[in-house]
Amino acid sequence: MVSRIEALSGHLRAAARKRLQAAEKAAPLGEIPFITVSRQAGARGGSLARAILAEFEKHAGEPRLQGWHSFDEELCRMIVSDPEINVSFRELVTEDFRTRAEDFVSVMLGKSFQDDVQKRIVVTLRQLALAGKAILIGRGGVAFTRDLAPGIHIRVVAAREGRVRHMMESFDISEKQAARWVDDQDRARARLMKSRFKRDIDDPLLYDTIWNTDFVPLEVIARWAVEMVLSK
Repeated sequence: MVSRIEALSGHLRAAARKRLQAAEKAAPLGEIPFITVSRQAGARGGSLARAILAEFEKHAGEPRLQGWHSFDEELCRMIVSDPEINVSFRELVTEDFRTRAEDFVSVMLGKSFQDDVQKRIVVTLRQLALAGKAILIGRGGVAFTRDLAPGIHIRVVAAREGRVRHMMESFDISEKQAARWVDDQDRARARLMKSRFKRDIDDPLLYDTIWNTDFVPLEVIARWAVEMVLSK
């Protein structure tokens, strides 16, 4: 069975072929829709990506909805496996990047710049966005793909109490542990957007739509995504 990391690598190779073909035909890049998902911790952004893919699979006769992939932890594993990048899997998964001042201290201690890690992520996700048919989860994806016309940018939110409860059930942890995880994740994601991209993660103008998953089922959002992709 092909692993998700192999699928990601194959998707990037296909993107490279598309860019070459586009150059030969003098055609503009970035014409195929892609989706970014920004999420509050515990608001079920990963589950939404899976729901969207499942909804797309129901439309076997529609080529625009076939061949999509989502990218989250598999992308992190690919970055971590690069011997030139000095970052842990935990830092990537939690989006726990340091500020530039902290980067400077890290370099003094002999560690590589976190900027290098973020640049690698940005380049990889930008390639996936240009190739299209990709759901990019987190990593500030909306900040550096907002200029691409085919992009569909979604943010999911929910009440803190429900998000804490969801994490307790998902990971079988205490309420105190879940609350700390939710708060730490929210701070890290907001910090990443502010420090690296000079954006406010809660700015509604960054997104095409914001959904409260306490009240709107993921399947409803997924059906909306179908309509948006077809409209692009």
